[in-house]
Amino acid sequence: MMFGIACAPAVWQRFMEKLVGDIPGVTVFLDDIKLTAPDDATHLERLEEILRRLDNHNMRVNLDKQGIHKMKQKVEAIQNMKTPTNKDEVRSCLGLLQNKVEFNWDAKCENALQSIKDVMQSDIVLTHYDPKLPITLAVDASPTGGAENTNADAMSRLPCPEKYYCIEEVDIIEYEAIQNKPVTVEELSIKTKADREVHKLVECLKYGRECDAKDRFGVEQMEFTLQKGCLLRGIRVYIPKPLRKRVLQELHTAHFGMSKMKSLGRAYCWWHNMDRDIENLVSNCNACQLIRAEPKKNTPVHCWATPTKVFERVHADYAGPIFGRYLFVLVDAFSKWPEVHIVPNMNTETTIQRCEDIFATFGLPNVFVSDHGTQFNSKAFQSFLKNNGITHKQGAPYHPATNGQAEKFVQTVKTKLRSANCTSNSMNRELANILMAYRRSIHPATGKSPAMNMFGRQIQSKLELLLPSNSRSDQERPPKKQFLVGDKVAVRDYLSSAKWQFGIVKEVLGSLHYDIRLDDGRTWKRHVDQMRKVGEGVIHSRKMPEEPEKVDQRKDDQITLYEATTFQPSASLADRPIADEPTIAREKNDSPQRQTTTESETNNTDDTTVRRSTRNRRVPERYKDFTT
Repeated sequence: MMFGIACAPAVWQRFMEKLVGDIPGVTVFLDDIKLTAPDDATHLERLEEILRRLDNHNMRVNLDKQGIHKMKQKVEAIQNMKTPTNKDEVRSCLGLLQNKVEFNWDAKCENALQSIKDVMQSDIVLTHYDPKLPITLAVDASPTGGAENTNADAMSRLPCPEKYYCIEEVDIIEYEAIQNKPVTVEELSIKTKADREVHKLVECLKYGRECDAKDRFGVEQMEFTLQKGCLLRGIRVYIPKPLRKRVLQELHTAHFGMSKMKSLGRAYCWWHNMDRDIENLVSNCNACQLIRAEPKKNTPVHCWATPTKVFERVHADYAGPIFGRYLFVLVDAFSKWPEVHIVPNMNTETTIQRCEDIFATFGLPNVFVSDHGTQFNSKAFQSFLKNNGITHKQGAPYHPATNGQAEKFVQTVKTKLRSANCTSNSMNRELANILMAYRRSIHPATGKSPAMNMFGRQIQSKLELLLPSNSRSDQERPPKKQFLVGDKVAVRDYLSSAKWQFGIVKEVLGSLHYDIRLDDGRTWKRHVDQMRKVGEGVIHSRKMPEEPEKVDQRKDDQITLYEATTFQPSASLADRPIADEPTIAREKNDSPQRQTTTESETNNTDDTTVRRSTRNRRVPERYKDFTT
């Protein structure tokens, strides 16, 4: 079995219990086999059966020839017991002392003490514990022994000093992610104005005067600028002293160490001796020092060929169990971009699903590097890689350095989770903080952050709020089409068959939206793309025609009586029934007086015959809303 597998003790325990656990009087705990019997004959019989079964499985037993005996280091306190110098020390040693007896330690007492020490260290007083025998409980209070002991015998009163180092969870400083907002531009402006350290430099920049070198920290004055009351050196903002602790804690997120803190800080902020403050913070951080890696080894190692593009080669591995779950880790060799997914198990199906999710986001890799885990060696996973044209490479067994990129990041994630005092409920949040900080930090192998290598840009975090130039109002551009209050416009109508309605601009709502008061009194809100300017002479109509009317090319004497009549929407057309008969016939029935007048006028003309159309005439469809 591979060394270091988490389940190895449980597997071994189950195997040994199946092997000899059914023998009466035998118990097994890992590599210890305990045997007991009511008599010697039964004891030897059972021992022979144990040895026979072990021999059948090619197993050997290490026998202690001395049997059960006292360990030298356990009785060292007896050997080093000092000679009493007063009555209290005699009572601590023997537990008994006669009253009203003066202390007198002579050679006879010394010999007696030495005899007691010799007998206590010998094996003749060693016996098994018998729960059937009566038990006597004796307790007292002793001025010696210290806080290391909780029992009250002579051994506890005279302990041997031991050097040991025990690190408890309560000794590790609890790490909490910064929940409040980072330093804002407004805070920077106020604190910079009150900062006496840069007061002269700010005044010189404000009024265009030359500043003394001592007042600008020996830095060229042309490197400094003022923006919205904030002092900047290049693109890095100056952090006043009252705000530096908050910025340092933000940079210290996830405990990524001194180098990454410096590289991240140099991208956003600056103050005199900033590197020294970062070094002091990391040097005095218990969590950082407890998880610090060993010094680098000088032994040359094999190096993979340098990839030339994103996802040309990826390295994958599993970490865990952590709170009953596992971490599937995949690292891109080119950009150093890590992907970490929390999964319930490490089987083949889960591995394929996680790979499909990642490949759907970043594309298929050319080479997939992993160890010899069963999930990676399974036929299903091999078929998955083959179907996607991915080459699978694995190192030699028991040589994790071949998959070093994934192995290294697994250790990074585990140490950062440990330093953050991660719990089962906070695991997702802490993992997100770790990935955010890692993906934004400069990687020593590439000189760029994984985000910059992957996307060509830095992913945004709360640190971006430190830069005054990131105000959204500075980046907005005015739209190409604008309207003023009072402008005559046509706006889209989505409530009826009419396409446009007319009105005037009532109010400007930002740069893209307007309130429009229509000619009929209604108010609509419209986007600039739903509006167009019209002339002032355009009047309101309940519904505009969707298509312009065709121009009649006939002469005036060819226009029929009905066609010559101008249509007025306000007339009583809606009160008149419209039938399928010719329009001229309905005119005769509905308006006999007007028909008589027209005929008389026609008779007065000079031998002009009015031409009548024989077509059936109906009210145009566009006026159907005015008719019943």
